[in-house]
Amino acid sequence: MEKKKINVDDVSLEEIIGSVPTRPTTLSKQGNDSESIQPSQPNKENELSESTQLEKTEKKTISIKQRKTSLSEYQETFLKVPKIVDRKNVFISNATREMIVGVVRFFGSEKTSVSGFLENLVLHHFGEYSENFEAWKKVLLSKSNQ
Repeated sequence: MEKKKINVDDVSLEEIIGSVPTRPTTLSKQGNDSESIQPSQPNKENELSESTQLEKTEKKTISIKQRKTSLSEYQETFLKVPKIVDRKNVFISNATREMIVGVVRFFGSEKTSVSGFLENLVLHHFGEYSENFEAWKKVLLSKSNQ
């Protein structure tokens, strides 16, 4: 099975992993429904600030070297092939699995799997939050003893 090489610039991430669900946004401000945004009446100040924000974000360019470094770090962290000796089933939604399959197939090696990706992801998460877990345990234990 031969992998097709694709230039990442030619393909959007949405095409690779499929549609990514987004959080719904609200148009009204909290606590004051009378001040909702009226899309039919454009505001000159909002247009100017939006164009200024777009210019600022466009100026933040990342060099090809930085992108390659971050990609290689991501691949080393999440797409390496782990040795899983004692396997157990884990259930995730089909939509989430399809997103993972897209990332694994596009950025991973021939031997990278969804299970390996999830193993690496969870181990990384535990590594990042292990100190917090201990502190949170102490907080919860002190609350239950009160």
